[in-house]
Amino acid sequence: MMLSALIVFKFYNPESNLAYARTMAFTVLMTLQMFNVFNSRADRTSAFKIGIFSNKYLIMAVASSLLLQVVVIYTSLNRFFKTVPISIFDWVVVILVSSTVLVAGEIVKYINNRIEKQKATAWMPANI
Repeated sequence: MMLSALIVFKFYNPESNLAYARTMAFTVLMTLQMFNVFNSRADRTSAFKIGIFSNKYLIMAVASSLLLQVVVIYTSLNRFFKTVPISIFDWVVVILVSSTVLVAGEIVKYINNRIEKQKATAWMPANI
């Protein structure tokens, strides 16, 4: 996850606009965690099988976190956090980059489930 934030930081050219690159990396890191929380709900079951919106408290926590991130970026608090407002296009970049952790987690769960299923069927006697 940190690698994604560092790549975004470097992509946004910190040599010419450090505050913008820092804001993008900070926002990507925060949203990566928000996507990852859905992966963390179960080790083997897909987040989509469980239901992304099935835990209302989790949804409220994620929404609160996103709201606080927006406050830190777009209000006078940005002076203390050394952030700057980002564009709508950059929010799209943030979502696309951050959602990769959810996709990667789902792929890992799928592969692990397939491997466990193959192991279970390989050890079953043929005449049961």
